[in-house]
Formats: sequence, structure tokens, C-alpha cells
Amino acid sequence: TTRHPLPDRRTEIERWASLAKNQVDDLDSAEVRAEELESSGLTGLDAVHVACAEMAGADRFLTCDDRLIRRAQRAGATVPAQNPRDYLAEVCDGGSSP
Repeated sequence: TTRHPLPDRRTEIERWASLAKNQVDDLDSAEVRAEELESSGLTGLDAVHVACAEMAGADRFLTCDDRLIRRAQRAGATVPAQNPRDYLAEVCDGGSSP
């Protein structure tokens, strides 16, 4: 369960978490990876989110933050960061996955 201080956000986070196919159980390794990403240019929660996506085995990390997409690539993230619009265009146009 989440410890977010705002009840409405806590409920929304729990709803999204219930849809997740994978959970990150090894938080120590995720923290180490987040620190590596942070030293390579990602900041705070961005580094944590990308590290968790990697640990969960995600095939994409979707974000509307173009700066985060560029920073994740430069930091050597093992999961490709992509704008959801570009992802949908690729999937709907029958493009191949990375």
C-alpha cells in the first residue's frame, strides 16, 4: 500500500497499482540503480521511476516529459523512454516494438 499523504492521490495510486502486472520487490537494488541513474543526470523521483521500470522488466517507460526522455537516454536507462503519443502512433500504425 502507498503512504502518500493525500487520500485522493493514495486511492488513485492504489488503483493504478492494482492494474500492474509486475511489482518491484527488491527495493534495495532499485534504490542502488536509482542512485546510479541520478549520478548520470536523472533527478530524484525521475531516477526512482526509471529504476523501478527497469527492475519490473518494463519494455517502455512512457512519459510526457521530453526532457526526462532525453535524460534517461543519456543516463543509459535500459528501458526506452518514450512519449505516449509516439508510442500510440507506433502501435496503431503497426510499427515494430524496440
